[in-house]
Amino acid sequence: DVYIVVENIMGFPVMLPLVTGKTPLIAIRHHFEGLSFIKGQGWIKGLIGLFLEEIVQPLLYVKVPFVVVSTKTLAEINHKWIRPRGQIVIIPPGIEKLKLDENAEKYSDPTVVYYGALDTGRKKVDHLIEAFKMVLDKVPNAQLIIGGHGPDRDSLEKMASDMPVTFK
Repeated sequence: DVYIVVENIMGFPVMLPLVTGKTPLIAIRHHFEGLSFIKGQGWIKGLIGLFLEEIVQPLLYVKVPFVVVSTKTLAEINHKWIRPRGQIVIIPPGIEKLKLDENAEKYSDPTVVYYGALDTGRKKVDHLIEAFKMVLDKVPNAQLIIGGHGPDRDSLEKMASDMPVTFK
């Protein structure tokens, strides 16, 4: 049997090069956190995350092949990380053309839909709600539908309580 370990690095890395031994490893990197570590995690965890991202990862993952999702992430690796390093391949997130049911119910009013984690430290759904206030100034009949779960659901519901926002 042949095994390959895939590490999807999101925030704090698992640091699998330390434990995989001779088992091949591929890492996936969507984006870098940078200073947002501090905002999202607080000073102590944030500085640890920043140290891991800026110092430890470039050294520890130097020979690991990477899949990145954008030229921006590739440019950050090229800028920050030492050479020679493992191969880096860009694979953009796949989005297939949607086949919509022609008989599906349509919203009569302009509608914005967000579906994902309700975590303001990571996904900035609070920014979406703030921006939606500006949308309502121009398009008063617009509505926002927010779907998902997360630690900030209650505070987001309070923030949007006086607007046409539905949580699913």
